[in-house]
Amino acid sequence: MKAADLMGTWRLRSWRNVASDGIGVDPLGEHPVGFIFYNHDGYMSVEIMASHRSPYHDPDVFGGTPAERSDAISSYLSYSGPFEVLEDQDAVVHHIEVCSYPNWIGNAQVRYAKLDGNVLVLSTKPMVFQGVERRAELVWDRIGHD
Repeated sequence: MKAADLMGTWRLRSWRNVASDGIGVDPLGEHPVGFIFYNHDGYMSVEIMASHRSPYHDPDVFGGTPAERSDAISSYLSYSGPFEVLEDQDAVVHHIEVCSYPNWIGNAQVRYAKLDGNVLVLSTKPMVFQGVERRAELVWDRIGHD
């Protein structure tokens, strides 16, 4: 896979985290919503959220009660930064500069990539998700192509 193969906008079809025993969970529910963008300038961005998030009662974008803010951040993941493709490993590395999860800022996240036409599958090494070691698998559909 080459960087040119990833260029464009992709819509999230599914996100499943699978443990070594094969048991999987949907971390943001059955129908998460999201996009991943790979740009010709060598930067990427991803935004993923649960499909049914509750709005704040306060109209201030920085408002909300502590419980509302906690619910909002626990149902949303985003990050952005430069990316590189490791052609010999079928992997893409996301070098994270901004992230909703502060622990990833300044880190490189490796995603193993499989491309089949206009379907992209990105997966991770096992990592801790919701207290259990699991491997994430995200399926994306390319937007704008038949």
